Amino acid sequence: MAKKEVLVIGAGKFGTEIINKIKSLPSYNLIVIDKDEENLRSLEGVDGVFVGDATEEKLLDDIGLESIDVFVIGIGSDIQSSILIASLLKSKYKGKIIAKGVNDNHEQILRQLGVHSIINSERSAARRAIVQIVNPLAGERIKNEIVELDGGISMVRLPSPSEYHEQMIKDIKGLKTTIVLVYKDGAPQIVSGITVISAGDEIVHLGQSKDILELVAEAKLTADPTIEVSKKGIFNRNN
Repeated sequence: MAKKEVLVIGAGKFGTEIINKIKSLPSYNLIVIDKDEENLRSLEGVDGVFVGDATEEKLLDDIGLESIDVFVIGIGSDIQSSILIASLLKSKYKGKIIAKGVNDNHEQILRQLGVHSIINSERSAARRAIVQIVNPLAGERIKNEIVELDGGISMVRLPSPSEYHEQMIKDIKGLKTTIVLVYKDGAPQIVSGITVISAGDEIVHLGQSKDILELVAEAKLTADPTIEVSKKGIFNRNN
């Protein structure tokens, strides 16, 4: 299967958080542009870096971005540059555009330009953007973010995939995460190895952050937006 191409513009806090997560996934090629060479020198594990100003159309043409699937505009403080880059990308390329928004006016302009997803704040915004990169439909379902705990552990709540249905948890093959809760008809249940997963259940997964991110990337979701995940806890918006 062909790898997805992701371009991150701006290797500040927001961009670097995304870069550090995406580069661990083998199914993605990651390219980074930043006009500050110092920001790029410390990057490892990416497939390409370019020093330059992404507001310059010639730079984008020289790099060749026709195959990019997802553009991430990580520039926030320079609102004018962010808007100009969004306009250039939207007019020239077909890939999905995710942009960091600084304030309401900035977000409104980005929406008018046709940016697909606009996300606010630093670290938590990057986590939400990562979800939208690896699984766009998951990005609609998981409105806040994957919950990151200490020690490289994360948690997320997802619909149960069909391959789990009518199986006891102890019999599920290839499970890299720990199932800690199952929501049945919206009600949380503490699980054991003999808990049976059914169609319509929602599962709370706990595991290594890399495994959780891969799980989100592979999730097969419906368009029913009922799930939110937050640092404050895991809950259902319909409750």
